[in-house]
Amino acid sequence: MDEGERYDSGSSGEDETCDSGEYESDGSGECEPCGSEEYNSHERAEYELEDEPSKDVRVRPLSPGSLPGELWDSILKIVDDGRALLAAGCTCKALRDIVEEIVDTRRRIGAFDLACDPTRGYFLRTAIVDVAQLPAWISTYDMKTLRVQGLWIQGSESGWSLALRPPMRCALSLLTLVTTLNLRDTGFSSFSEFARLVCSLPNLATLSLRAVTVNDRGSPTLKGAYFAHDLRLERLIIDDCAFGASHPIWNLLTAPSLSDSLKHIDVHSHAIDSQRALQELSVPPAALYSENLAQLTTLRLLGWNLFCRDISSTVCCNALSRSRTGRAAAVVIDYCCQHSPPHLDEWKSLFSALDDTVTAGEFSCLKTISVSFEADHPFDVDSVRTLLSSQLHSSKWIAAFTMSSMVFEPGSVDEPHSVREEGSEKTQLATGKCTEGATFRIELGYAEHPRHKVTVGYARRQSP
Repeated sequence: MDEGERYDSGSSGEDETCDSGEYESDGSGECEPCGSEEYNSHERAEYELEDEPSKDVRVRPLSPGSLPGELWDSILKIVDDGRALLAAGCTCKALRDIVEEIVDTRRRIGAFDLACDPTRGYFLRTAIVDVAQLPAWISTYDMKTLRVQGLWIQGSESGWSLALRPPMRCALSLLTLVTTLNLRDTGFSSFSEFARLVCSLPNLATLSLRAVTVNDRGSPTLKGAYFAHDLRLERLIIDDCAFGASHPIWNLLTAPSLSDSLKHIDVHSHAIDSQRALQELSVPPAALYSENLAQLTTLRLLGWNLFCRDISSTVCCNALSRSRTGRAAAVVIDYCCQHSPPHLDEWKSLFSALDDTVTAGEFSCLKTISVSFEADHPFDVDSVRTLLSSQLHSSKWIAAFTMSSMVFEPGSVDEPHSVREEGSEKTQLATGKCTEGATFRIELGYAEHPRHKVTVGYARRQSP
């Protein structure tokens, strides 16, 4: 049989927030449940046999005069061994199509419908469980036999607080294949309850929090906590959580093993109110830029509804001021505008905010700065150049940085135009991606159909 006719029970191998078969991305890093989708031929590679079938499995290809397909469908639907079912699908095209449909259906099964599945959730990749039903779900099913890779725990408007007893957390520790945990609209009575739940999953790599609340204040760090010794998150996503910089939730970053694993932190805010947006985008500098997070490469702050308002400059100043003693090697600011004509003056105010904050801090590792303006509607190229040439910078900024590039997109508007100050001083035109240190990225607003963009790059001057 050709390899193209084989199929896989596993996922595609990408590290996503949730399983591609059950969710679709909304562009912000979060995943939303979606309806059933038709099986596509290019997805058949996902069904390639992961495990060797049991040695005592003997399935022969269909031959003329054998059982009709409808009867094979009824037989295969009651097979209680996932590997045996996969092996049957590898014998011929007819059985492959039958098994393929069975597997696709069982990958969409509900977390509380596992009893209806003879394989007891062998093909389930993401389990979605309500907060109030989580203890019952853990008690009902054998966690050790599940092969889920993502766990989605969602609350409700009733404000149900999640608290699991030690036996429940011990049962969750048997979910060794879970690499992604999504907590949505979930409350915790204490930081300890929250941290113990997160740390109960032994191989957790991505933690996504949306509208999560933790009521406890003054919680201790996790440096000496035995249950947090093996926490090795690689990505932390915080969405619409009004924690603020002093919230105990940030003590999660004090887990000792994160120094070897955590690389990406994304903080999102969809708030329209300026004060709430500032609170949701506040990150404590002591936790972020401590030696405990030596592997951190990207910090992203995304204010989706902060555009064309004075609050944009405030957010930039507030965010940059918290990283002044950090290891940021690159600062990237993306500003989006939906207005016609685009509000270039609002974008210009970000340069003043950059000047005030960067020169007041100690950005010893900062090598490049990139500021872009993205719009749905066209803008005048000459107006952009005039606006930038009229921008007054402080003497400290001029001594430390120089404009290295100005690029307009699409290319048909203007070819990439490099700008370099006159004089004999050496400049470090490192406009590419930094390979060392962390990248601090701030994204403000969003454009529905972005077709016009200008990016201005600055580079640190080299010492004589």
